[in-house]
Amino acid sequence: QSKRKVFESDEERDEYILETEEKLAKLQQMRAVLEKGSFSGINRKVQVKPLKWKIDEEDPPEGEEGAAGVETAAGSMEGLENLDRENSFVIPKPEKTDAPAGLKGHWTELLVVVKWGGNLTNLGKEQAAELGVKFRNELYPNLDAGELLRLHNSFQHDLKIFSSDEGRVQMTAASFTKAFLDLEGELTPILVSLVSKDKTAHNMLDPSGVNLGKEVQEEVKNTLRDILQKDEDISTSCKTMIAMSSAVLRAIEAIKNPTTRLAQLHWRIGKLLDEIEKHINEARRSQPPPAGANKSYDVADLIECHDGETLRLLHQRWKKLHEDIYNKKSESFDISKIPDVYDCTKYDAIHNYRNLHFNELEALYQTARCLSEFVAPSEYGMTRIQRLDIGAKICRNLLDKIVRDIESSIKESMRQQEAEQRRTAEAELASDSDVEGEDAEQPTLRLNKAYLEDELSDKQIKTRLYFTSESHIHSTLNVLRYCHYTDSEILPPGAEGFSTLDQTELGLHAGPNKNELLSHASQLAMNEIPEFDYLSQIVFKVYEDRKVPISDARRFRVHVGISPGVAGNPLEEGARECKPLMWLPGDKELTSATFIRKLRECSSRNMSSLSDGPRHKHALDTAKVPANKMKVGDPPPPQPLPA
Repeated sequence: QSKRKVFESDEERDEYILETEEKLAKLQQMRAVLEKGSFSGINRKVQVKPLKWKIDEEDPPEGEEGAAGVETAAGSMEGLENLDRENSFVIPKPEKTDAPAGLKGHWTELLVVVKWGGNLTNLGKEQAAELGVKFRNELYPNLDAGELLRLHNSFQHDLKIFSSDEGRVQMTAASFTKAFLDLEGELTPILVSLVSKDKTAHNMLDPSGVNLGKEVQEEVKNTLRDILQKDEDISTSCKTMIAMSSAVLRAIEAIKNPTTRLAQLHWRIGKLLDEIEKHINEARRSQPPPAGANKSYDVADLIECHDGETLRLLHQRWKKLHEDIYNKKSESFDISKIPDVYDCTKYDAIHNYRNLHFNELEALYQTARCLSEFVAPSEYGMTRIQRLDIGAKICRNLLDKIVRDIESSIKESMRQQEAEQRRTAEAELASDSDVEGEDAEQPTLRLNKAYLEDELSDKQIKTRLYFTSESHIHSTLNVLRYCHYTDSEILPPGAEGFSTLDQTELGLHAGPNKNELLSHASQLAMNEIPEFDYLSQIVFKVYEDRKVPISDARRFRVHVGISPGVAGNPLEEGARECKPLMWLPGDKELTSATFIRKLRECSSRNMSSLSDGPRHKHALDTAKVPANKMKVGDPPPPQPLPA
């Protein structure tokens, strides 16, 4: 039975119509995807997120607010991340709702997220394999591939590999592992036998497996949205945001007026679409339809670009982005599409640029890059406290696991040292005594050393590899950088109102902070990294100095290495190689005890303070400003982009 909806004003009616049309367009897109054929494999995902709960009780308890049929917000969705993923459509009642106690109800609104595609390309597999070889040679310089494999096969190399649920991440892990251990054969058996993808890995490495604090996340998104809707030069006002790195500040300098820059991005996508349509028309003239072809025949469906994508699909991909990034009715830009535009420009620059010779692609890449270099890191916090809170929440399970990894390595090394000391003492007392059997005291499975009659018998290596998404890279780095902030953002005298870069240039920065986990030089080095691309790495390497007494904290030290991965302009030659690891400057000795203590403090950080108002605000006025009313189809005023 249909119901007529009554609106109190024309504005309410127009808003309802706009929202309904957007939902209908998304449902039609989902149906088109599902009707194309098989929707299976590791490169697909369907997520169902409950949003609203409806009360079923006809007569609510007397004195209680609410009535039958009233919809309430779902509130906290605690417990949903622990659902059986094989039976994820059985959705329980929310533990916390706005509904009165004792009333029954059911879900009335669900958010359905369908993800497909994202296959790892052949180039991506090759780059992951090259990194596996480089990783082995750099971290284990005294071992060749055969020796490392022998250690692995003899249980002397304690190796465990974890991957998130994303298909391309799993295939990256398999490609890396194959080259790292110098294995042969197909990737699928390696993925199944050596890469862990269980619930533990999901909770550590998948964003969907983390119950992120919604308040601070929405606050950051709203702040970003407000900034990028401003029709003014933000390069001066944004300097008051003290968490900005020098790389982000350079991106802001390039953006200048965000509304003009977004209009320029939209216009350049339109120009690229014109180029693609020109290629399609040329193909139609050179390849007329065969005799008897039906009306749906399109030569663009027959021209393959890369990895099965046709010229028509490429055109549809860019047309969809062109329509989504700018809403004509509300005259506003959707900043969530900026990373998608940037990823598509990089993909086409790598795989399609040399074949199709897009003239507009380079200018579009430069425009999308400056916007993405501001948006991507800012999504994880605009202030230092925000970045620490969000990072600690996203990476809490992963950081806890890293701490346990390091602690177990240290305890095992100390047990081995004590065992060696006991064996030495027993050998001095009775040279003919049998000291065999110490292997039984070791907690890990290994072959008996008596059967390893070569120089590898005393080598013990422990390696843990985690393959995850960009969100965990940003979050982990933010925890490392800002873990010394606790209750407030403390600046040295005279530094208020200046960015980190300006504090350094003006001599206002206090220099090394005794509470910082990483050195001041390391902080400055990390500031210069503009983006973290495919195969970005964070490496924690634990060293043991056996000349230092066991009771001394300096016996075990942690070195941190970072690589931005395959970063750089894909239109330039040599930009497809993975950047080498940058070991952060060691002007501040980082002991394992300090490292573990700081990570534990972040892991146990009180997340109830996420919504505390004033300390999350930045000095930039974020009042709502209408989008620029320029006609988006016209070319925007030119703004030079720095090289």
